[in-house]
Amino acid sequence: MSQLNDARRLRYVYYSDDLPSVVWIVIYVGSVITIGFSYFFGTRFYYAQALMCGAFAGLIGLTILAISELATPYQGAVHVSSDAFHAVLAGIASSANPGSPAR
Repeated sequence: MSQLNDARRLRYVYYSDDLPSVVWIVIYVGSVITIGFSYFFGTRFYYAQALMCGAFAGLIGLTILAISELATPYQGAVHVSSDAFHAVLAGIASSANPGSPAR
């Protein structure tokens, strides 16, 4: 049980760090390049061009938000809960008790 707890604690330490700064630089530079390329697809209508660039910017913004949320799996709005760990503990406790019914 101690090894299981140590492994969980070590996993938390590894994933509590944020993504490396190089990854964020690549994401932001790629975002700027992608939005910049949208200007090469010029149209005769300004509103169509603005809508296309706005849609690209919104999509990239949502992608960056998803990356930042999923980069920290034990914190934030999208996180891994401890329910599975508690279920395993309950299973271990019930298997250690010989009088408990088998599942």
